[in-house]
Amino acid sequence: MLKLAFCKQPDLKQWFVRNEVNLFRYRFNKMSSKGKIRFFELSKFNLESIEKGEITGELEANLNDCSNITTASAKTWYRIPWTQVGRLVTRRSIFIDEGKAYVPEEDLIEFVVGKFRSECNRWLAGLAKKFDVMMENEQERLVPILKSFGNTIADADFSSTEGRLTINSIETMRKTSLPPCIRQLLDALQVDNKLKHDGRVHLWAFFKAAGMPLEDALKFTFTRMTAYANPEKEFKYNVRHVYGKEGGGKGVGAYGCSTKIKALPVEGQYQGCPFKHQRNLKQQLRNWGVKEVDIDKIKKKADDGHYQVACNQFFKSTHKDKEEKLDLITILHPNNFFDQSFDWNTGEHKLLKAEDTAKSEAMETSTYEPAWETTLPMSQAEKESQSQKEFEQDDFMEE
Repeated sequence: MLKLAFCKQPDLKQWFVRNEVNLFRYRFNKMSSKGKIRFFELSKFNLESIEKGEITGELEANLNDCSNITTASAKTWYRIPWTQVGRLVTRRSIFIDEGKAYVPEEDLIEFVVGKFRSECNRWLAGLAKKFDVMMENEQERLVPILKSFGNTIADADFSSTEGRLTINSIETMRKTSLPPCIRQLLDALQVDNKLKHDGRVHLWAFFKAAGMPLEDALKFTFTRMTAYANPEKEFKYNVRHVYGKEGGGKGVGAYGCSTKIKALPVEGQYQGCPFKHQRNLKQQLRNWGVKEVDIDKIKKKADDGHYQVACNQFFKSTHKDKEEKLDLITILHPNNFFDQSFDWNTGEHKLLKAEDTAKSEAMETSTYEPAWETTLPMSQAEKESQSQKEFEQDDFMEE
């Protein structure tokens, strides 16, 4: 059911795969050594182990150098195609020879996790192709349920109501609520008064989804991109096209985290993810007012390749109030970052509202005073005496 719910939209699919992988990694690390060996056997990975006698001379020296150890011969090593341990290659922590990576037993988890991630993506891709056929007769029964799964994570279309972001509020929002990937675009624009094509389209698409009116987006473009001879003539059609007012009328959707992470920006381009592509991330975070203790945490996540987790950490570091609630927030998209930040800063976030509702209900419960009966029950003699009085009063009224 969850695979069906998250197989269609790229950003929701990425969120699902990332959390499935994290759960798998946690469970794998909890397994015993015998359990892991049994798992390898059942999975039929056919890992090529290296005999102890092979780890001598130059090979041993290379393994020691790459792994920063001095006892490579005392470990168990495996030969694995280097393309299947990309994270270890990125870290430059393994030795590669003739297309094979030499992986110590304790790092095999990266190989296993890579296999699991590939399988997850393959399952979801297959379901996405079959989704329309499978759900052809389920539009009223299952489809609303499947859509609700995505809506509980965050708004599926990641779009705001019009007017939430305007040309008058953008400078304030830039410091309080705009996501880092958009802030780096605006920083570059402020310095150079221009952006390359991809950066401009990313920015306009974000504006559209953030609720900025078309007139404000045009005015922003004409007044900020002044390095061009005639920005109105050059960009008016492009902005209107992104907003769906020109061309086919569909417009351009806001670019998600997966697109930005996979981007390959060259010198002078800023449309990528700052946690992956920023060369001096620490200095950039300082410029944005992040404290040193938080900078180290964010940098660690970014260095480990957890770019969206680093973005979540950035959100938490820049929204300090009620930190226990901030741990419940997950960022899935740049516009989702903006919406959650805006709602948080205005007190309209659903987590804050839920807390206020709970407090209100608790207050009402504590101030409620039931009207407890304080009189003692009457004795039998008192009951007979009262009945006699009522009888005499009835006789009096008849007369």
